[in-house]
Amino acid sequence: MYDLLVVMNDMIVIVCDLLLYTIMCPSRENTRVPVMFKYIGCVLIVAAYYGAVYILKLPAAVSSTVCMTVPSFLLFLYYAKYRDSRFVLTFCFIDTISLIVAFIGRLFGITLEYGEVYAVIIMPVLFAVILRFAFKYADKYKKLLAEADAGWGLMACSTALIYFAMIFFAGYPKPMVERVEYFPVWLVFAVVVISCYVVFIHSIFKTQKISDQKKRLEREKEVYQLAYNDGLTGLHNRASYMEKVNELERNRSQFRQIGFVVVDINCFKQVNDTMGHHMGDQILIFVADALRVAFKGYEKYIFRMGGDEFFIILPDEEEEELKNRISGFRRYLEEEKNAAGLKITAAVGYEIILTEEKESLEHAFVLADRKMYEDKRSFRF
Repeated sequence: MYDLLVVMNDMIVIVCDLLLYTIMCPSRENTRVPVMFKYIGCVLIVAAYYGAVYILKLPAAVSSTVCMTVPSFLLFLYYAKYRDSRFVLTFCFIDTISLIVAFIGRLFGITLEYGEVYAVIIMPVLFAVILRFAFKYADKYKKLLAEADAGWGLMACSTALIYFAMIFFAGYPKPMVERVEYFPVWLVFAVVVISCYVVFIHSIFKTQKISDQKKRLEREKEVYQLAYNDGLTGLHNRASYMEKVNELERNRSQFRQIGFVVVDINCFKQVNDTMGHHMGDQILIFVADALRVAFKGYEKYIFRMGGDEFFIILPDEEEEELKNRISGFRRYLEEEKNAAGLKITAAVGYEIILTEEKESLEHAFVLADRKMYEDKRSFRF
């Protein structure tokens, strides 16, 4: 009866250990055939361990290494989705937890009367709790393994060192079963290891939460880009312009004066009609780049309003400097070679208002727009 209980305890540890590997180690293939071969491999590992310990009478430590640890490592590594430090970390973590539970079972068996009976009761309960957590957090853990691309190597090294330290302390200078007085020391060490793993698991899911927040922010940024940026030129669009004007209107007292510039490309429709919209797009991009250069420092106030029309807002810009910027914009169009290989000109109009006046910002743009059309009439086409 005693031997049967010992066998049962060992089988509980091995089966639960293999089950934890199956739950927590992501597989590269989840079709029927690979899964079937994985389970057949697990059955062979259990049979090999039983044969080595209870038929060939080999030492349990040797049998565990040769028939359990090494084969299971190779088996799950072969089917693993990630054959790197992430697998090593997961494997050592699971083996360490199983080793602690097995040690607790062995402690009951050696130190208590009918200890093997208690062990057969206690160990399934402990593994049931562990498996419950494994099933609960397996998907989150696998998701983290798939997304995080840094830090696993260092954590894997730490986990492997903890794993080998526990095996070393349990077997050196002689097996723990032969020095029962050291059981409490090893048990305290096991408690420290478990507490470290609790912190480790907490940090994993905290990292997952940070990763999810980062992804959400990136998605929000993409949505913002789509809603407020012009996809062709990268400038802000009409929606962004309306929001910015409303913001400036609410806070206009913070500025002494605000300048407004309207830019319209000359003969743009003719380019689209004769040379195609692709060429027109190249010209729009070229003009947008020219505006960024000429109005450097005001990039968040440059807007493509649609078609070939651009608006620029310049809070607290002096008129002389504003004129210099417009001149710089015209020079850029004349001097820089554009992708279309065409001479590009643009009509420009501007207006400056004092913020203490009651004139609305929208009305200032209307005045700048009129001056732009006056400027357009001065060009000969």
